[in-house]
Amino acid sequence: MSKMLIFYEKLKLIIKSIKVCIIINELSGVNVISQMINNTPNSS
Repeated sequence: MSKMLIFYEKLKLIIKSIKVCIIINELSGVNVISQMINNTPNSS
């Protein structure tokens, strides 16, 4: 029973870290897109 609890806690940590990675990727993607949008009028 305790082994299952330990496994569940590890699983929660892994899921949490994956969510953080996804959020960081989305934020950086948004930043890149906004930079592209901001740079295009200036270059033209």
